[in-house]
Amino acid sequence: MLDDKHLKHYLVLFVVLCLCLALLLFFRFNRLAQIGVATFGSSFYCFWGIMHHALEERLNKKIVTEYILFGILAFLIISTALSV
Repeated sequence: MLDDKHLKHYLVLFVVLCLCLALLLFFRFNRLAQIGVATFGSSFYCFWGIMHHALEERLNKKIVTEYILFGILAFLIISTALSV
């Protein structure tokens, strides 16, 4: 079960990513703004993951690489979907 500290961390991630999704829908007719939102969302995910593991004192190179690669992958998927 998640303790209070973990719940707060994941709540921040959930709220920011939901806000990004809402902004993607809000800017549905502005591709440049959507790319900006996707860039912010992916960057925030990378930053959040690295900070979360740093605060847990479990940060290592593999974790940093994983968050950066998944952030890039998410950005590429979103930007490819937007360009169709």
